[in-house]
Amino acid sequence: MEEDANFALNFDSDVFESSFIYWSNLPAHLKVQILRNLPYPTLRSFMFLSKECMTLTSSVKTQAYGVYLQNDPFLGYSEYVESKEASATIIIYYIPPEAVGIPDSHKPYTLTFVDVEDGGCVVKRRKDKRGRSIVTNGVRYQNEKSASAAVRVFFQLTKNIKAQYLSIEMTSENAEIERVLESKTLAPSLLRFVSPGCGLNIYNLDPFSEEIFMDSAFCDSEAVRQAPEFDTEAMVAVSDDQLSLLRAHCLRIKAPYISSKGINKLIMQWLNNQRIIEEILLTDTQRVNEAEVFEGVDKDRILSDVEISKSPFIRERMENMRPGGSLHAGLRNFSGALILINIGTDFCDLINPHSEVLLYSTNMMLTRD
Repeated sequence: MEEDANFALNFDSDVFESSFIYWSNLPAHLKVQILRNLPYPTLRSFMFLSKECMTLTSSVKTQAYGVYLQNDPFLGYSEYVESKEASATIIIYYIPPEAVGIPDSHKPYTLTFVDVEDGGCVVKRRKDKRGRSIVTNGVRYQNEKSASAAVRVFFQLTKNIKAQYLSIEMTSENAEIERVLESKTLAPSLLRFVSPGCGLNIYNLDPFSEEIFMDSAFCDSEAVRQAPEFDTEAMVAVSDDQLSLLRAHCLRIKAPYISSKGINKLIMQWLNNQRIIEEILLTDTQRVNEAEVFEGVDKDRILSDVEISKSPFIRERMENMRPGGSLHAGLRNFSGALILINIGTDFCDLINPHSEVLLYSTNMMLTRD
């Protein structure tokens, strides 16, 4: 079913007429330039005026802080959800064109999808006008439940939005959603919405599952290779050679195909200033061999746990590392930088103790309760 312009924010017709009286005479490229200066709600309204408007608007990428989809109104950001009956919510924190580059200048554009008793769902649009919150009913999807409609609209919207964060947070009570979240095709299919250089956080299945969720081909994607952070609880079929091509400063994955040689490649890259390491946590790896991990490393670069624990700060960081390690050591590269190394039977941690970047910088996040 086609979307209804009524649920978008309407603009005053007299303002539109006085500002765009010669609109039809303008060349297409100039029209697009004008549209880039419209706030997102107005752009959404303009989109549905005609086929030409739809085509022109599709060329405009709206700047946004983030786009969030939840099928539980109390999962987060509930202050923008008007009704407890809402079954799914999309919030776009768009940045007004005149405020690009200004911190904390984003504004919310909220759609709620509510299941109705006689089937289907209705979309509600919330807008704040003159200090009052107004909720209006918009399009109704006759044969589609709220969760399904919200996911579809989420991907429609994000095609024309350049956001710092994309987040999907879905509870799994719905069997249909459960099947989608467990599908191995889910994560690869979402990569086309993520530009290289975006962080990836993927928490969408049983963290104790031993099945491969992201295959080797997934790791060949430029979006994955260029991600500054890649954090997942899922099994990833990344190989030793692929691991060295991942540029993430923060990498937290379960990697059953990674051997000591793959870890050694990361260390050698870091020693030669070819890689930045903030926090790399490799879990469920093949059996880790300490000699192979340090193969080719100058022994003078390796610091024992006694040496590095002389600093109270470093000692505290070491105490907070995961338990079960058979070796705790430090390593200095040719620039004098230090990383801590924690090696266990089937895991290896490489941590910059002075890092201030051990915070999430998510652009694509999938999570399931």
